[in-house]
Amino acid sequence: ELTVATGLKKPTLHNLLRTLSARGFVFKDNMNRFNIGPALYEISASGTLMRRQIKAQSKFASLAEELPGCTITLSTLSVDTVRCLLRISPDAPGEIQRPTDRSFTPYVMASAIVLQAVYPEESVQLEKRYPFDEYGVGMWGSQENFSAEKQKVLQDGFCRRISRGTLSLAFAMP
Repeated sequence: ELTVATGLKKPTLHNLLRTLSARGFVFKDNMNRFNIGPALYEISASGTLMRRQIKAQSKFASLAEELPGCTITLSTLSVDTVRCLLRISPDAPGEIQRPTDRSFTPYVMASAIVLQAVYPEESVQLEKRYPFDEYGVGMWGSQENFSAEKQKVLQDGFCRRISRGTLSLAFAMP
């Protein structure tokens, strides 16, 4: 069907499908049919995320003007990390940064705590990668204490952390 629909020769089509399959754009099911693969869904989701980031940029500029000495970030919870998507800091005023390698460890950073509280189902994978007994117990002492902090975040709508004299605030925003 695909050779007829595309006009490509069978070996050419086979090689193309093998490459698309290796990259996750298509996969073969039990009936030997090709279906849309997870990579296309990820591309679609990233487009939505990019549109949200563009909308957030204008808000970032006004927040930076109102809070000139603050670092402002927009972060998201991905499968295995809390990733910073946008950032403005006092060391580069007016510049909206798009860090590609900036992530926050769970249990410690205010942004990570808010996202773990607001998205409990999504944070399961994150907490598997960073087991509480290894990464969180030093900060919170017990899982119950950390759970209480997440409940407080849900109640208040924000997380407040003070570390080495620096105040960090993170808000959950729709």
